[in-house]
Amino acid sequence: MKKILFLMIITIVSQNSFISNSYGDNTKTKDLATIQKLANSENAEAQYKLGFYYWGNKSVPKHYEKAVKWFRKAAEQGHAKAQFELGSCYYFGEGVSKNYTEAAKWFKKVAKQGNVDAQLQLGLCYSKNKENYKEAVKWFRKAAEQGNADAQFLLGGCYSNGEGVPKSDKEAAKWYAKAAEQGDAAAQCSLGLYYQYGLGVPRDYNKAAEWFRKAAKQGHEDAIKILKIIEKGTKK
Repeated sequence: MKKILFLMIITIVSQNSFISNSYGDNTKTKDLATIQKLANSENAEAQYKLGFYYWGNKSVPKHYEKAVKWFRKAAEQGHAKAQFELGSCYYFGEGVSKNYTEAAKWFKKVAKQGNVDAQLQLGLCYSKNKENYKEAVKWFRKAAEQGNADAQFLLGGCYSNGEGVPKSDKEAAKWYAKAAEQGDAAAQCSLGLYYQYGLGVPRDYNKAAEWFRKAAKQGHEDAIKILKIIEKGTKK
């Protein structure tokens, strides 16, 4: 049986979009003065808000280090959104030196509260070290069971490669299918390969082609290449 290697997609959240935009860009100077005053008075929500403004709001000059400062102050008071953003800063190395251990520390506080995005990111932190793959699988699974397609795809990859769990084509196919049905192009291509080679599912060239087409329609390069090969074969 042909062995298929699947590369884990480690960075899912775009580096340029992990800070939320819930406060918008139209805050007036008077409002900022009020927020600053509240932040200085240890108001966690105001501290989080101020951190967001320094991150990239038109009302104040962008300053990542100051953003991290205020995210940290709010995070240390237990503000869940600030904890997530601070973890993201450490994960991507924005405003602070990149540090997956520190990122995991802050993501974990939010992940324990059931936040699916934090669970996914925590799994990604642990996946940076092969020795921590069991922990990565644990958090991918929690997010996957909440319906997160990225986590489902990554969990499928863990089963495909036998990383953090015993290798199982059947389990890999199961999780790829869940992500594929939600429109994840990488999962669709992977599921197509599983049907093509009969890995964990009965071999079915029609279903394989169906999933390759779905992925190709989204611009997935591997799926496009595979379809071209299939088309050449059918013309002979």
